[in-house]
Amino acid sequence: MDVIKIFKSSNVYETLILLGLMFILILYGFADLTTYLGLLFMLIGGIWLAKKEGFNVFRNYIQWPIIVLFLFATISLLYVSNYRKASNELGSLLEIFVPFFITFYIVRKKKKINKFMLFSLLSGSSIIVIYAFYEYFALGLRRVGSLVENANILGVYMVFVLPFIFINLISNPNKKIKLIMAILFVLHFAALLFSGSRAAFLGVIASFLFIIINKRNKIYFILLIILLIIPLFLPFNIYDRLYDSFQSFLSGTGDQRIYIWKNALDMFRLRPLTGVGIGQYPIYYKIYEDAPVKYRIYNHAHNIYLHILAELGLIGLCIFLWLIYKIIKFTIINYNNIKNDVVLFALLASLIGFMIQELFEFSITDSGGTTLLVGIMLGWYIGLLSANENNDQIA
Repeated sequence: MDVIKIFKSSNVYETLILLGLMFILILYGFADLTTYLGLLFMLIGGIWLAKKEGFNVFRNYIQWPIIVLFLFATISLLYVSNYRKASNELGSLLEIFVPFFITFYIVRKKKKINKFMLFSLLSGSSIIVIYAFYEYFALGLRRVGSLVENANILGVYMVFVLPFIFINLISNPNKKIKLIMAILFVLHFAALLFSGSRAAFLGVIASFLFIIINKRNKIYFILLIILLIIPLFLPFNIYDRLYDSFQSFLSGTGDQRIYIWKNALDMFRLRPLTGVGIGQYPIYYKIYEDAPVKYRIYNHAHNIYLHILAELGLIGLCIFLWLIYKIIKFTIINYNNIKNDVVLFALLASLIGFMIQELFEFSITDSGGTTLLVGIMLGWYIGLLSANENNDQIA
Protein backbone atom coordinates (compact mmCIF):
# COMPACT_ATOMS: atom_id res chain seq x y z
CA MET A 1 0.00 0.00 0.00
CA ASP A 2 1.32 3.45 -1.00
CA VAL A 3 0.61 4.94 2.45
CA ILE A 4 2.90 2.36 4.09
CA LYS A 5 5.53 2.71 1.36
CA ILE A 6 5.78 6.46 1.90
CA PHE A 7 6.59 5.92 5.59
CA LYS A 8 9.20 3.28 4.75
CA SER A 9 10.97 5.69 2.39
CA SER A 10 11.04 8.52 4.94
CA ASN A 11 13.69 9.57 7.45
CA VAL A 12 12.87 10.36 11.07
CA TYR A 13 11.84 14.01 10.69
CA GLU A 14 9.82 13.27 7.54
CA THR A 15 8.04 10.47 9.43
CA LEU A 16 7.14 12.91 12.21
CA ILE A 17 5.72 15.35 9.66
CA LEU A 18 3.68 12.59 7.97
CA LEU A 19 2.35 11.39 11.33
CA GLY A 20 1.37 14.97 12.16
CA LEU A 21 -0.53 15.29 8.89
CA MET A 22 -2.37 12.01 9.54
CA PHE A 23 -3.30 13.05 13.07
CA ILE A 24 -4.74 16.35 11.84
CA LEU A 25 -6.52 15.10 8.71
CA ILE A 26 -7.86 11.76 9.98
CA LEU A 27 -8.58 12.70 13.60
CA TYR A 28 -9.70 16.24 12.77
CA GLY A 29 -12.56 17.07 15.13
CA PHE A 30 -12.12 14.20 17.59
CA ALA A 31 -10.48 16.40 20.20
CA ASP A 32 -8.19 19.41 20.40
CA LEU A 33 -5.58 17.10 21.94
CA THR A 34 -5.23 14.94 18.82
CA THR A 35 -5.24 17.96 16.51
CA TYR A 36 -2.54 19.78 18.42
CA LEU A 37 -0.56 16.57 18.90
CA GLY A 38 -0.46 16.41 15.12
CA LEU A 39 0.74 20.01 14.99
CA LEU A 40 3.41 19.18 17.61
CA PHE A 41 4.67 16.27 15.48
CA MET A 42 4.83 18.54 12.43
CA LEU A 43 6.60 21.26 14.40
CA ILE A 44 9.24 18.89 15.85
CA GLY A 45 9.79 17.38 12.40
CA GLY A 46 10.02 20.86 10.85
CA ILE A 47 12.54 22.13 13.43
CA TRP A 48 14.63 18.96 13.03
CA LEU A 49 14.46 19.39 9.25
CA ALA A 50 15.55 23.04 9.45
CA LYS A 51 18.46 22.09 11.71
CA LYS A 52 19.60 19.32 9.32
CA GLU A 53 19.02 20.96 5.94
CA GLY A 54 18.58 24.67 6.70
CA PHE A 55 15.60 26.98 6.36
CA ASN A 56 16.06 27.19 2.59
CA VAL A 57 13.97 24.02 2.22
CA PHE A 58 10.90 26.09 3.16
CA ARG A 59 11.51 28.82 0.58
CA ASN A 60 8.62 29.21 -1.85
CA TYR A 61 6.83 31.57 -4.20
CA ILE A 62 4.51 33.16 -1.61
CA GLN A 63 6.77 33.22 1.47
CA TRP A 64 7.34 36.99 1.64
CA PRO A 65 3.70 38.12 1.76
CA ILE A 66 3.11 35.54 4.53
CA ILE A 67 6.14 36.67 6.55
CA VAL A 68 5.34 40.38 6.12
CA LEU A 69 1.68 39.85 7.07
CA PHE A 70 2.65 38.01 10.24
CA LEU A 71 5.23 40.67 11.17
CA PHE A 72 2.73 43.48 10.63
CA ALA A 73 0.12 41.66 12.73
CA THR A 74 2.77 41.29 15.46
CA ILE A 75 3.58 45.01 15.33
CA SER A 76 -0.10 45.77 15.94
CA LEU A 77 0.38 44.39 19.48
CA LEU A 78 1.87 47.81 20.29
CA TYR A 79 -1.53 49.51 20.15
CA VAL A 80 -4.13 46.80 20.95
CA SER A 81 -6.45 47.18 23.92
CA ASN A 82 -6.85 43.47 24.69
CA TYR A 83 -3.58 41.50 24.60
CA ARG A 84 -5.20 38.14 25.31
CA LYS A 85 -7.42 38.27 22.23
CA ALA A 86 -4.54 39.67 20.18
CA SER A 87 -2.15 36.89 21.19
CA ASN A 88 -4.86 34.26 20.54
CA GLU A 89 -5.41 35.46 16.98
CA LEU A 90 -1.67 35.82 16.39
CA GLY A 91 -1.36 32.20 17.53
CA SER A 92 -4.08 31.27 15.03
CA LEU A 93 -2.01 32.82 12.25
CA LEU A 94 0.91 30.63 13.32
CA GLU A 95 -1.44 27.62 13.13
CA ILE A 96 -1.85 28.47 9.44
CA PHE A 97 1.71 29.42 8.56
CA VAL A 98 3.61 26.60 10.35
CA PRO A 99 1.60 23.77 8.69
CA PHE A 100 1.79 25.67 5.39
CA PHE A 101 5.60 25.76 5.26
CA ILE A 102 6.03 22.19 6.55
CA THR A 103 3.35 20.74 4.23
CA PHE A 104 4.92 22.64 1.34
CA TYR A 105 8.25 20.91 2.03
CA ILE A 106 6.92 17.35 2.38
CA VAL A 107 4.67 17.62 -0.72
CA ARG A 108 7.53 19.00 -2.79
CA LYS A 109 9.93 16.31 -1.52
CA LYS A 110 7.74 13.18 -1.74
CA LYS A 111 6.71 12.06 -5.22
CA LYS A 112 3.77 9.86 -4.16
CA ILE A 113 2.43 12.13 -1.44
CA ASN A 114 -0.95 12.74 -3.14
CA LYS A 115 -2.35 9.28 -2.38
CA PHE A 116 -1.26 9.64 1.24
CA MET A 117 -2.89 13.07 1.52
CA LEU A 118 -6.12 11.96 -0.18
CA PHE A 119 -6.34 8.84 1.97
CA SER A 120 -5.94 10.92 5.14
CA LEU A 121 -8.34 13.68 4.03
CA LEU A 122 -11.15 11.37 2.87
CA SER A 123 -10.76 9.00 5.84
CA GLY A 124 -11.17 11.90 8.27
CA SER A 125 -14.05 13.48 6.37
CA SER A 126 -15.94 10.16 6.14
CA ILE A 127 -15.80 9.73 9.93
CA ILE A 128 -17.08 13.27 10.42
CA VAL A 129 -19.87 12.79 7.85
CA ILE A 130 -21.10 9.56 9.50
CA TYR A 131 -21.39 11.34 12.83
CA ALA A 132 -23.19 14.25 11.13
CA PHE A 133 -25.84 11.79 9.95
CA TYR A 134 -26.16 10.46 13.50
CA GLU A 135 -26.69 13.98 14.87
CA TYR A 136 -29.27 14.87 12.23
CA PHE A 137 -31.36 11.69 12.23
CA ALA A 138 -30.81 10.18 15.70
CA LEU A 139 -30.43 13.32 17.80
CA GLY A 140 -32.72 15.48 15.65
CA LEU A 141 -30.43 18.51 15.63
CA ARG A 142 -31.58 21.41 13.46
CA ARG A 143 -27.99 22.22 12.43
CA VAL A 144 -25.24 19.66 12.87
CA GLY A 145 -21.61 20.32 13.73
CA SER A 146 -20.57 16.66 13.86
CA LEU A 147 -17.31 15.95 15.69
CA VAL A 148 -16.02 19.48 15.02
CA GLU A 149 -18.93 20.75 17.17
CA ASN A 150 -19.60 23.78 14.97
CA ALA A 151 -21.89 23.86 11.93
CA ASN A 152 -19.85 26.51 10.12
CA ILE A 153 -16.57 24.60 10.65
CA LEU A 154 -18.26 21.50 9.24
CA GLY A 155 -19.23 23.63 6.25
CA VAL A 156 -15.62 24.79 5.76
CA TYR A 157 -14.47 21.18 5.88
CA MET A 158 -16.96 20.18 3.16
CA VAL A 159 -15.78 23.09 0.99
CA PHE A 160 -12.28 21.63 1.03
CA VAL A 161 -13.27 17.97 0.58
CA LEU A 162 -16.19 17.95 -1.88
CA PRO A 163 -14.23 19.24 -4.93
CA PHE A 164 -11.87 16.22 -4.64
CA ILE A 165 -14.82 13.84 -4.60
CA PHE A 166 -16.70 15.68 -7.37
CA ILE A 167 -13.79 15.82 -9.84
CA ASN A 168 -13.02 12.12 -9.32
CA LEU A 169 -16.70 11.30 -9.76
CA ILE A 170 -16.91 12.99 -13.16
CA SER A 171 -13.42 12.26 -14.54
CA ASN A 172 -12.08 8.98 -13.12
CA PRO A 173 -12.40 6.17 -15.73
CA ASN A 174 -12.40 3.40 -13.10
CA LYS A 175 -16.02 2.28 -12.50
CA LYS A 176 -15.36 1.03 -8.96
CA ILE A 177 -13.80 4.34 -7.98
CA LYS A 178 -16.71 6.19 -9.60
CA LEU A 179 -19.16 4.18 -7.49
CA ILE A 180 -17.22 4.87 -4.30
CA MET A 181 -17.03 8.57 -5.18
CA ALA A 182 -20.77 8.68 -5.94
CA ILE A 183 -21.55 7.29 -2.48
CA LEU A 184 -19.08 9.67 -0.81
CA PHE A 185 -20.51 12.59 -2.79
CA VAL A 186 -24.09 11.95 -1.65
CA LEU A 187 -23.01 11.57 1.99
CA HIS A 188 -20.74 14.65 2.01
CA PHE A 189 -23.18 16.89 0.15
CA ALA A 190 -25.94 15.85 2.56
CA ALA A 191 -23.65 16.69 5.51
CA LEU A 192 -23.05 20.12 3.97
CA LEU A 193 -26.81 20.72 3.83
CA PHE A 194 -27.30 19.38 7.37
CA SER A 195 -24.75 21.93 8.60
CA GLY A 196 -27.00 24.75 7.40
CA SER A 197 -23.91 26.76 6.46
CA ARG A 198 -25.08 29.05 3.69
CA ALA A 199 -21.65 30.51 2.98
CA ALA A 200 -20.21 27.00 2.64
CA PHE A 201 -23.04 26.02 0.28
CA LEU A 202 -22.15 28.96 -1.98
CA GLY A 203 -18.45 28.05 -1.77
CA VAL A 204 -19.08 24.45 -2.80
CA ILE A 205 -21.34 25.46 -5.70
CA ALA A 206 -18.67 27.96 -6.85
CA SER A 207 -16.00 25.23 -6.79
CA PHE A 208 -18.26 22.88 -8.77
CA LEU A 209 -18.99 25.66 -11.29
CA PHE A 210 -15.25 26.23 -11.77
CA ILE A 211 -14.71 22.51 -12.41
CA ILE A 212 -17.67 22.25 -14.81
CA ILE A 213 -16.68 25.35 -16.83
CA ASN A 214 -13.23 23.88 -17.39
CA LYS A 215 -14.62 20.45 -18.31
CA ARG A 216 -17.07 22.02 -20.82
CA ASN A 217 -19.65 19.26 -20.66
CA LYS A 218 -23.41 20.01 -20.77
CA ILE A 219 -24.21 16.97 -18.62
CA TYR A 220 -22.19 18.43 -15.75
CA PHE A 221 -24.11 21.72 -16.00
CA ILE A 222 -27.34 19.74 -15.68
CA LEU A 223 -25.88 18.02 -12.62
CA LEU A 224 -25.08 21.41 -11.08
CA ILE A 225 -28.65 22.62 -11.68
CA ILE A 226 -29.96 19.48 -9.97
CA LEU A 227 -27.73 20.18 -6.96
CA LEU A 228 -29.14 23.72 -6.77
CA ILE A 229 -32.71 22.39 -6.90
CA ILE A 230 -32.20 19.67 -4.25
CA PRO A 231 -32.65 22.09 -1.26
CA LEU A 232 -36.25 22.73 -2.43
CA PHE A 233 -37.14 19.15 -1.55
CA LEU A 234 -35.32 18.99 1.78
CA PRO A 235 -36.82 19.25 5.28
CA PHE A 236 -38.20 22.70 6.07
CA ASN A 237 -35.41 23.76 8.45
CA ILE A 238 -32.72 23.39 5.74
CA TYR A 239 -34.79 24.92 2.93
CA ASP A 240 -35.99 27.76 5.16
CA ARG A 241 -32.46 28.69 6.24
CA LEU A 242 -31.16 28.85 2.66
CA TYR A 243 -34.24 30.68 1.35
CA ASP A 244 -34.23 33.28 4.14
CA SER A 245 -30.60 34.14 3.37
CA PHE A 246 -31.20 35.01 -0.27
CA GLN A 247 -34.48 36.78 0.51
CA SER A 248 -32.81 38.91 3.19
CA PHE A 249 -30.04 39.98 0.81
CA LEU A 250 -32.60 40.98 -1.80
CA SER A 251 -34.50 43.01 0.77
CA GLY A 252 -31.32 44.74 1.98
CA THR A 253 -31.10 43.28 5.48
CA GLY A 254 -28.45 40.73 4.51
CA ASP A 255 -29.23 38.40 7.42
CA GLN A 256 -27.61 40.97 9.75
CA ARG A 257 -24.35 40.79 7.80
CA ILE A 258 -24.95 44.20 6.21
CA TYR A 259 -24.94 45.76 9.69
CA ILE A 260 -21.86 43.78 10.72
CA TRP A 261 -20.04 44.95 7.58
CA LYS A 262 -20.99 48.58 8.35
CA ASN A 263 -19.50 48.18 11.81
CA ALA A 264 -16.28 46.82 10.31
CA LEU A 265 -16.07 49.91 8.10
CA ASP A 266 -16.61 52.10 11.16
CA MET A 267 -13.60 50.44 12.81
CA PHE A 268 -11.58 51.00 9.64
CA ARG A 269 -12.42 54.72 9.70
CA LEU A 270 -11.11 54.93 13.27
CA ARG A 271 -7.61 53.82 12.17
CA PRO A 272 -7.54 53.67 8.36
CA LEU A 273 -3.87 52.78 7.91
CA THR A 274 -3.16 50.30 10.70
CA GLY A 275 -6.60 49.12 11.86
CA VAL A 276 -7.67 48.56 15.46
CA GLY A 277 -5.17 45.72 15.90
CA ILE A 278 -5.05 41.95 15.54
CA GLY A 279 -7.85 40.17 17.42
CA GLN A 280 -9.59 43.41 18.40
CA TYR A 281 -12.71 43.14 16.24
CA PRO A 282 -14.98 41.74 19.01
CA ILE A 283 -13.75 44.45 21.42
CA TYR A 284 -14.62 47.33 19.10
CA TYR A 285 -17.79 45.65 17.83
CA LYS A 286 -19.40 46.39 21.19
CA ILE A 287 -18.83 50.08 20.51
CA TYR A 288 -20.12 50.11 16.94
CA GLU A 289 -22.96 47.57 17.12
CA ASP A 290 -26.18 48.55 15.32
CA ALA A 291 -29.70 48.13 16.67
CA PRO A 292 -30.73 44.96 14.75
CA VAL A 293 -27.83 43.05 16.33
CA LYS A 294 -27.60 45.03 19.55
CA TYR A 295 -27.53 42.12 21.94
CA ARG A 296 -25.30 39.84 19.92
CA ILE A 297 -21.51 39.81 19.95
CA TYR A 298 -19.70 38.78 16.78
CA ASN A 299 -16.08 37.64 16.82
CA HIS A 300 -15.49 38.49 13.19
CA ALA A 301 -16.79 40.64 10.34
CA HIS A 302 -18.26 37.76 8.27
CA ASN A 303 -16.04 38.87 5.39
CA ILE A 304 -12.31 38.19 5.20
CA TYR A 305 -11.43 41.46 3.45
CA LEU A 306 -13.47 43.68 5.79
CA HIS A 307 -12.15 41.82 8.84
CA ILE A 308 -8.54 42.41 7.79
CA LEU A 309 -9.38 46.01 6.89
CA ALA A 310 -10.89 46.60 10.36
CA GLU A 311 -8.07 44.93 12.33
CA LEU A 312 -4.98 45.68 10.19
CA GLY A 313 -6.13 48.65 8.10
CA LEU A 314 -5.17 49.49 4.53
CA ILE A 315 -1.60 48.32 5.08
CA GLY A 316 -2.71 44.89 6.26
CA LEU A 317 -5.27 44.54 3.46
CA CYS A 318 -2.65 45.48 0.84
CA ILE A 319 -0.29 42.83 2.21
CA PHE A 320 -3.09 40.24 2.09
CA LEU A 321 -3.98 41.25 -1.49
CA TRP A 322 -0.28 40.91 -2.34
CA LEU A 323 -0.49 37.32 -1.09
CA ILE A 324 -3.63 36.67 -3.18
CA TYR A 325 -1.94 38.24 -6.23
CA LYS A 326 1.10 35.99 -5.84
CA ILE A 327 -1.08 32.87 -5.61
CA ILE A 328 -3.11 33.92 -8.67
CA LYS A 329 0.06 34.73 -10.65
CA PHE A 330 1.65 31.39 -9.73
CA THR A 331 -1.59 29.66 -10.74
CA ILE A 332 -1.75 31.40 -14.14
CA ILE A 333 1.91 30.58 -14.87
CA ASN A 334 1.27 26.89 -14.18
CA TYR A 335 -2.31 26.61 -15.40
CA ASN A 336 -1.55 24.01 -18.08
CA ASN A 337 -0.06 21.75 -15.41
CA ILE A 338 -3.08 22.33 -13.16
CA LYS A 339 -5.64 21.36 -15.82
CA ASN A 340 -3.79 18.10 -16.49
CA ASP A 341 -3.42 17.13 -12.82
CA VAL A 342 -6.60 15.97 -11.05
CA VAL A 343 -5.29 16.68 -7.55
CA LEU A 344 -3.97 20.15 -8.41
CA PHE A 345 -7.22 20.99 -10.16
CA ALA A 346 -9.27 19.83 -7.16
CA LEU A 347 -7.04 21.82 -4.80
CA LEU A 348 -7.50 24.97 -6.87
CA ALA A 349 -11.28 24.43 -6.97
CA SER A 350 -11.41 23.95 -3.19
CA LEU A 351 -9.35 27.11 -2.58
CA ILE A 352 -11.65 29.09 -4.91
CA GLY A 353 -14.67 27.73 -3.03
CA PHE A 354 -13.08 28.66 0.29
CA MET A 355 -12.41 32.25 -0.81
CA ILE A 356 -16.02 32.59 -2.05
CA GLN A 357 -17.21 31.35 1.34
CA GLU A 358 -14.92 33.87 3.05
CA LEU A 359 -16.87 36.70 1.45
CA PHE A 360 -19.55 35.86 4.05
CA GLU A 361 -17.44 34.32 6.83
CA PHE A 362 -14.03 34.65 8.46
CA SER A 363 -12.93 31.10 9.16
CA ILE A 364 -9.18 31.59 8.92
CA THR A 365 -8.46 32.49 12.54
CA ASP A 366 -11.88 32.26 14.14
CA SER A 367 -12.72 28.58 13.92
CA GLY A 368 -10.24 26.44 15.83
CA GLY A 369 -8.93 23.54 13.75
CA THR A 370 -9.85 25.31 10.50
CA THR A 371 -6.56 27.20 10.74
CA LEU A 372 -4.54 23.99 10.47
CA LEU A 373 -6.67 22.77 7.56
CA VAL A 374 -6.23 26.05 5.64
CA GLY A 375 -2.45 25.92 6.13
CA ILE A 376 -2.20 22.27 5.03
CA MET A 377 -4.38 22.73 1.93
CA LEU A 378 -2.48 25.84 0.81
CA GLY A 379 0.87 24.15 1.47
CA TRP A 380 -0.27 21.11 -0.51
CA TYR A 381 -1.27 23.32 -3.46
CA ILE A 382 1.87 25.48 -3.58
CA GLY A 383 4.15 22.49 -2.87
CA LEU A 384 2.61 20.44 -5.67
CA LEU A 385 2.79 23.37 -8.09
CA SER A 386 6.45 23.93 -7.21
CA ALA A 387 7.27 20.23 -7.65
CA ASN A 388 5.59 20.15 -11.08
CA GLU A 389 7.33 23.37 -12.10
CA ASN A 390 10.73 21.92 -11.18
CA ASN A 391 9.97 18.71 -13.10
CA ASP A 392 9.10 20.75 -16.19
CA GLN A 393 12.34 22.71 -15.91
CA ILE A 394 14.35 19.46 -15.61
CA ALA A 395 12.56 17.99 -18.62
